[in-house]
Amino acid sequence: MAITWDISITNVDVDQKRADIRFTRTDDITDATESYGFSKAIIETGEERTALLNQAWQNHLDAVAKQTAVDAFITNLEQLAKANLEAREV
Repeated sequence: MAITWDISITNVDVDQKRADIRFTRTDDITDATESYGFSKAIIETGEERTALLNQAWQNHLDAVAKQTAVDAFITNLEQLAKANLEAREV
């Protein structure tokens, strides 16, 4: 599985130590792409940069949790529908 993260930093304001930053995660096995953008993010200190990376990672974890819940919900509905319709065939 090859997962890549691409980072784009634009609209850098050197005086204010801010920039617009977009993180894009691509999984070439599932063709899944996620993108997280931050406008005017403060990037002056190492701690601020780390906090931004932590937020991007948390956004990814939240997306995974949401997709897992959706998948479980759909699987349950499919199983219920199958059982219901097949029971009517008797």
